[in-house]
Amino acid sequence: MLTGIDLQYFKCFELLKLPLTPLTLPTGANASGKSSIIQALALLHQTMREHEWSARLMLNGAVVRLGTVVDVIDKVYGRHSCEIALQDYTAHYRWEFTGKPDEMSMEVKHVGVSGIEVFEEEDPKKLHHLLPESAPQNAHILINCLLGLTYLTPERLGPREYYPLEDPQLAPVVGPRGEHTVSVLYSGSSNSGTPIKIFLVPRK
Repeated sequence: MLTGIDLQYFKCFELLKLPLTPLTLPTGANASGKSSIIQALALLHQTMREHEWSARLMLNGAVVRLGTVVDVIDKVYGRHSCEIALQDYTAHYRWEFTGKPDEMSMEVKHVGVSGIEVFEEEDPKKLHHLLPESAPQNAHILINCLLGLTYLTPERLGPREYYPLEDPQLAPVVGPRGEHTVSVLYSGSSNSGTPIKIFLVPRK
């Protein structure tokens, strides 16, 4: 489980250090940064799932679309880079991402892990799930947590007459608009042995 997230020069934040609990509800006024916190996690999830071997943070994909580097780096204090750091019960992970203003992805400039084992790497060329091969074995805890993340946007998929069933490998979570909900429910019932009933109400 994640126990904290730190953001530096990411969107509206000069520096944020936010502890996380089993249930964390960000609250506040509009444009205070609530969505930015969630989007930072969604970017890591999106890159790990859609670009498993990428050495770049993908700003646009099926989960979230944030535009170009200039839309992601804090416009007041940031220059060409931002940082995202996560903590779990075993270690502290930190990434520094950099890029040109008009680029739609960001290079991993630096990645580090501190905890049971410690490593720091500048300009890593080969990454798996945004971590070098030298990452400690317990890093799989964080990776599994981010891969299993579900990001739901305010705009949801409306009622449909038909809901296609998709392979669990292609639809492991409900999707940003809830588009895979039926597939996730179906695969979950198949694994548990408990059948589910889905009622479709035709539109008039």
